[in-house]
Formats: sequence, C-alpha cells, structure tokens
Amino acid sequence: MDTSELMRVTPDELASALLKRRMLLKDSLPGVIRNLEAEEDTLSPRLDRMKKSFEEANEKVVKFKAERDQFQNSAGTLIPDVKRIRKKLNESGGMISLDPKWKKMRLLEQIEEIEDKIQTSALDHRSERKLLEKRRSLISENEKWIRDRKDSNPEMAEYLEKNREMSKLFKKADKAHSQMIDAVSKAQPLYEKVTSASAEIREIRSQLDRAKELL
Repeated sequence: MDTSELMRVTPDELASALLKRRMLLKDSLPGVIRNLEAEEDTLSPRLDRMKKSFEEANEKVVKFKAERDQFQNSAGTLIPDVKRIRKKLNESGGMISLDPKWKKMRLLEQIEEIEDKIQTSALDHRSERKLLEKRRSLISENEKWIRDRKDSNPEMAEYLEKNREMSKLFKKADKAHSQMIDAVSKAQPLYEKVTSASAEIREIRSQLDRAKELL
C-alpha cells in the first residue's frame, strides 16, 4: 500500500485492520508461548548439568592450585636454609670437593630465580611449562650432585637432607601444577558453554515474558 492509498483509508478501516491483526497475533500467542516453554524446559536441565560439570572442574583447579602453592612455598622456604648451610660448609672447608661444574652452573640460584618468576610474573601456560621443565632439569642435576657428594662426604648429611627435601617438594609442586593446567583446559570450554547457554535461556525467558504480557 503506497502513501496515496494509505491516505484514503478511513479511521474505521484502519481500526478494523489493527483489530484483525491483534486477533491473529493473540490466536498465535499460545503456540508461541508453548514453543518457548518447551525450549526452556529442554535447556534448563542441560544448563544445570553444565553448571555442575563446570563447578566440579573448577573445584579441581582450586584443589591443584592450593597443592601447588603449598609445595612450592614449602620448597621455597628451604632454599635460604640450603644456601646458609652451603655457605657454612664452604667457610669450614666442608665443600672442598664441590664439583666445579655444579658451582659454575649455580643450580640453587637458578632454581630460586625460576621460583621467583613463577611467583611474581603473569605467565601464560606455555611460559609456565617451559619454566617448570627447566626447573625439573635443574633439580635432576642437583639430585645427581647430591648422590655423588653423599658417597664422598658423609659430613654433609644435613645439607644433603634439606637439598633432597627441597627437590622432593618442587617435584610435587610440578606435578600439582601440571594437573592444575590440565584441569583449567577442561574447565575453560565448560565455562564457555555455561555462559552461552545462560545467555540463551535468559533470552528465551525474556521472549516468554513479553508473549505472556500480550495475551
């Protein structure tokens, strides 16, 4: 209908057309409402299951992170003790048989530097994995040095024991960290699904409310 035709429509004809359209809309609304309610009934339990799965996955992330932090902090507190005892042994000549390569590589200091980066830097998972792999390698070298020194110098028992405990704790921290990253990778897609489904069900409920208001 063009402008000239619209201008020729009488008020009664316009009112009749609007009434007819409203009646058609009202007749179709029950079907629209039923469809929206069916969509809501289908999506709601799915969303509940998604939320439960995400909560379980997120609980694992929290659990492994707490374990990692506990082991990492405990290992970190041993580093000053190990360095203090090493200094004392150096001053007393007890470290006279120290492997020059081990001394040059500064294994403890490198482990400490990595620990500081992990604790203070905002790293992505890839960067964290690289640091953990490097720390793992340093700890392995440190343990080899400990075994060799234990056989050749029994007087270093305390030093070796603390060194061994530190390595053990760092290994546990590495394991918990890897488990945490795996848990995060599983939780992330679940979070995205929950977010998407939540937005979808909000839209369905909004349409449902509007449809009911028009009845």
